[in-house]
Amino acid sequence: MLRRTSINFVNKTLKENTNWKVVDIGCGYSANKNASVIADIQDLSNFYKGKNFIKISEKKLPFKDKEFDYVILSHVLEHVPNILEFTKEVERI
Repeated sequence: MLRRTSINFVNKTLKENTNWKVVDIGCGYSANKNASVIADIQDLSNFYKGKNFIKISEKKLPFKDKEFDYVILSHVLEHVPNILEFTKEVERI
């Protein structure tokens, strides 16, 4: 389920669920500290050395079905050409 939330709600939820696998998609240089995977269309692997960074290069996100317990995407949808297709991908993972 997709829903709009505040960063305070996100951080509180993740603090209460430390065993969750979390991906932060399209975060640029400000990934959530609780993210176990960081993903972006930019190659930020040098910035996120020592972290699990994945460069997104296809429309289909490079993750398995239901791989994550929580997906963070902040200020991302306005950059996505096909929001419906992207939303389905986010729900899939």
